[in-house]
Amino acid sequence: MRAFCALLCLVALVAHAKHVVQNWDITYVTTNRGLNQTPKRGIGVNGKLPLPVVEAVLGDTLVLNVHNSLDTPTSLHSHGILQRGTNYYDGVAMTTDCSIAPGTNFTYYIKLDQAGTYWIHGHTH
Repeated sequence: MRAFCALLCLVALVAHAKHVVQNWDITYVTTNRGLNQTPKRGIGVNGKLPLPVVEAVLGDTLVLNVHNSLDTPTSLHSHGILQRGTNYYDGVAMTTDCSIAPGTNFTYYIKLDQAGTYWIHGHTH
């Protein structure tokens, strides 16, 4: 009976799993980081800093469609998300993957098989 309940829970989790799609345009922004400072050039997503909050649940697949509007290569690195079999999404340029060249796109498909709060940031230059 216990095995049946576990199987039923697994089926329910898979049935509710979905693709959480985010379109990110990585570009330069002008910001004072919310502080009383002279504005500086920074890097943001969709013209904003800080980066957007992404909400998903265990079992979902995070789909990040990334466009690099910078004048330099970039990549994304996520702290805490284990890249089991997908180390090419780790974002360590020229070590586990290639950078996203200026003016080009890359799509990350990250299966969320662990619960938690994670931090995604640029990892090239």
